[in-house]
Amino acid sequence: MDGYLSKPVRAEELFQTIDTLVADGQLATPANSSAAPCNVIFDESLFLARMDGSYDVCVQIAEAFFVECPKLMSDLRLALHRKDAVELAGLAHGLKGTIANFTDGRAFQSAVKLEGLAKEADLKLAAEAFKRLETDVEDFLKSLRLFAGAVPRA
Repeated sequence: MDGYLSKPVRAEELFQTIDTLVADGQLATPANSSAAPCNVIFDESLFLARMDGSYDVCVQIAEAFFVECPKLMSDLRLALHRKDAVELAGLAHGLKGTIANFTDGRAFQSAVKLEGLAKEADLKLAAEAFKRLETDVEDFLKSLRLFAGAVPRA
C-alpha cells in the first residue's frame, strides 16, 4: 500500500486515495474524525455514512471481515492461552481497529477493554474480557451478516 487511510475507513477517502495513487502517484491525507462510543451491536446507518452510502463498498468490507475475524479471534485465544500479554494487546488493538470500520458499539468497546487489560498484564481479567469479546463479536457478526445479506446487489 502506497497510501494511508485512518480507521474507520470512509469510502470517500478510500476512493480519493486510490484515484490519487493511480492518477499521479501522490499520497492523499485522510481527515481524522472520531465518533462518540455507543452501546449498540451494529449501527447500519453509521456504517453506510462512513462509506458514503455505498452498499457495494460496505458489503466488500464486510466480506473481508468475515474471512479475517475468525483468524483474529483464534490468534487472540492463543495469545491468552500462552499468557503473552504483549501479543494479546497488539492483537486486541488490531481487532479494535478493524471493528472500528463498522461500529463503535459493544464489540469495539470489548476490544478496547481487552487491549487495556492486556497492556496492564492483567491476564485474569483479560480472560474474562475475552469471553465477553467473543459474545459481542458473535452478536456483531450476526448483525453484519444480516446487513450484508439484505444489501441490494446491482
